[in-house]
Amino acid sequence: RTVYIVGCMFLLAAQRPAEDSVPELSLCILPLVWCVWTSRPSSSTAGVPAHVAFCGPCQRFPRLTTYAIITVCLELYSTGVAAMAVATSPCDAPPWQGVL
Repeated sequence: RTVYIVGCMFLLAAQRPAEDSVPELSLCILPLVWCVWTSRPSSSTAGVPAHVAFCGPCQRFPRLTTYAIITVCLELYSTGVAAMAVATSPCDAPPWQGVL
């Protein structure tokens, strides 16, 4: 998803300003960065601590499930953005031009 967004930013720089893609790009990257940053193993030799698998208040939310739910929401957002681009494109233009 991020490669697609960055590719569209570079390929269609004349048609669409790069600032339009920044919110979508940041929403796609932030959950992955959050999961990677908070899932780093500890430096102790006792194994992976229990707080790595859980997040949130009182460490009660499963980290992978939270990441999956956030990813699904962001994919739905990206799909909605692409659908809106197709819906607002002119009738004489091919539908793929609105998405790219």
